[in-house]
Amino acid sequence: MIQSIRRCAPAIRYAAFAWILATHTCAQTPAEAVAQAEVKLAAHDLNGAAELLRAATARNAGDPELFSALGRVDYLRGEIADAEMDFKSAVRLNDKFARAWIGLGRVFEAGSLREKAKICYQKAWREDPADLEAQSYYADTLAPAERLAALERYRDAAGADGPNGAHGIATGIRDSIRQQIEELKWTGDRKLFDTPATQHAEIKLSLLMYDSKRIQGFALPVSINGGKTLHLLMDTGAGGILVNRKAADAAGLTKISDFTFRGIGDEGDRAGQTAFAETVRIGGVPFANCPIGITDRKAITDEDGLVGPEVFGMFLVTVDFEKMLLKLDPLPPRKSVGADQAWQDREVAPELTAYSPFWHVGHEILLPIRVNDARPVLFAIDTGSSASLIDPDYARQFNGLRSEELVTVTGISGKVNKVQSSGFLTLGFGHYRQGVPGILAVPLTRVARDSPRITGLLGITTLLNFRMRIDYRDSLIDLEYVGPKY
Repeated sequence: MIQSIRRCAPAIRYAAFAWILATHTCAQTPAEAVAQAEVKLAAHDLNGAAELLRAATARNAGDPELFSALGRVDYLRGEIADAEMDFKSAVRLNDKFARAWIGLGRVFEAGSLREKAKICYQKAWREDPADLEAQSYYADTLAPAERLAALERYRDAAGADGPNGAHGIATGIRDSIRQQIEELKWTGDRKLFDTPATQHAEIKLSLLMYDSKRIQGFALPVSINGGKTLHLLMDTGAGGILVNRKAADAAGLTKISDFTFRGIGDEGDRAGQTAFAETVRIGGVPFANCPIGITDRKAITDEDGLVGPEVFGMFLVTVDFEKMLLKLDPLPPRKSVGADQAWQDREVAPELTAYSPFWHVGHEILLPIRVNDARPVLFAIDTGSSASLIDPDYARQFNGLRSEELVTVTGISGKVNKVQSSGFLTLGFGHYRQGVPGILAVPLTRVARDSPRITGLLGITTLLNFRMRIDYRDSLIDLEYVGPKY
């Protein structure tokens, strides 16, 4: 009995300490709450950061910094509509708070309200031109020559002292700025992926196979600088074109800059290089001034590389898996054409009213999906994934997970160490509701940095049942079911 009492004593002392800490936390200042939220973000505890900041905003309803910090966390959690409300609350409280305008601009840009996003970025810079983050987003709104000069000023101001550089600018951000500067020096005023083709075109898809029975994906025929035809995996989860070293050397590509990238897998970031091709031909469609990523590692298995269909962003893109075709058609004309076409708001043409809007972040197509009729979470459309995937931390709430020791999942960032699978789930998206017997569960929440959390991927196993039409310009998608009729 004495032994038991002694063992309980530390627990009692810990409970008392926790009560004191909780009491102190309730009295924390807004700045302390933001700092604690940053600690949770660094530990990838997005939900914990959100809970902390929601409590803090309830206690300090007049503090714009708290609402702006909550907006950032909600954006990273994939709750983009909530983030919009948070940032709007912040600017209502203080319309000179630059970081809130940046956050609101990012929300608008994800929703393809680009003109509104541009106004927000410019407002942020005008209110606080010394803020380095405001400088960075403002630079994106400028013409190439002005943007180059602005990024060089940003690079010089960011510095390199300390582990995170001056003003807390992380090394990865500085590296990204250097990469953009090097690329802008090459591109100048040239339009990237420029093509004279404006009419209907069709490109035959070919199968990439793991073995005689298992489909890996679908490939597009690509020739770089007039070289031999490569078969690049068509990957809606990829931005632009990525090829292996052998293909790059054969095409005579010369390095312009270094970059890092990541995807599914537990082996971390991958190093790559950027080069530029004078010409690229995809099927019968010619392009000029094309950035090409180069990697020394196998992108997924043994294919030549990847190509994201967003390079066809000036077309209405139809992916017809049943007929093994990628079809390109002119986009509907806009009602109004602004001076800066890259920063125009989404328009929904009458012939596209049945399409569903998607969140467009970087090159990702992010769709709100209801799993078992729960609150929507973000799934990425990913033709580069041979299977649909779901994050295990999210999936286990429904029916538990089982280990899949005989299944290997490999992505851009290498092999996944632990593969699991869910039980039966129902996915609801667009006009469709599909029951699936189980989905492979692998970690997804850390795949993207400073971008909305992805909870799942709709891969080939699901997408084969659809004819997919994508308007990248206005971020609209139509998934027409052509699969088995039960």
